[in-house]
Amino acid sequence: MPLITVFIAVVLVASAIGKLTSSEALVSYLAALRISRHIAGRLTAGVSLVELIIGVALLAGIAVRWVTAAAAGVTILFVVTHVVAMLSGTQEPCRCFGAVDSELQPALGLARAALLAAATILVAAWDWTGGHAPPHYGVYAVLSGTLASFTYVLVFPLAGEATKMFRRAHELRLGLLALARERDSRTG
Repeated sequence: MPLITVFIAVVLVASAIGKLTSSEALVSYLAALRISRHIAGRLTAGVSLVELIIGVALLAGIAVRWVTAAAAGVTILFVVTHVVAMLSGTQEPCRCFGAVDSELQPALGLARAALLAAATILVAAWDWTGGHAPPHYGVYAVLSGTLASFTYVLVFPLAGEATKMFRRAHELRLGLLALARERDSRTG
C-alpha cells in the first residue's frame, strides 16, 4: 500500500497547490452550484488547506490510520460534489487542480474523483483492518507513486482533449459529406 498512499498524498498536495496558485479555480465551480462567491472563496481556501495537511501527513506518516480515514471522507465529499454538480446541470469544470484542468468535462471530473475516492477507501480499509504498518516509503514507492499521481492529474484533461478532437473530426467528416452530396446534386 505504500505506493498507493504516496499516490494519494501527492495528488492531494498537487490539488491544493493548483487551487492555491489559481485563486479562481474552485470558486467558479462552486459559484455555478449557487454558492456565493464569498463563501466559495473561503471553501476553496479551506479545501486546499485540508488537502495539503492530509497529503503532508500521509507522506510524513503522521497518524496514518486517522489521516487515511480523513482522506477517504474528503474524497467521498468530492464525489458527492461532482454528482450534485452534474444533477444541477452545470457544465462548469471543477478546476480541482487549478489551471491544469480548466476545461475538464464534468463526467471526466466525476470519474477522476471516483478513482481517487476508491484509492483512498482501499488504503483506509487496509489500515483499519490490520494491514497498517509503520510507513516506510522506499525509493520505488516514492517514485512510482509520484509518477502515478502526475499521470492521474494529466490523463483526464488529455482524455477530454481527445474527446473534443474526435468530435471535431466527426463534424468535419459530416461537413465534407454534405459538401460532396451538394456537389453531386449539382453535377448529377
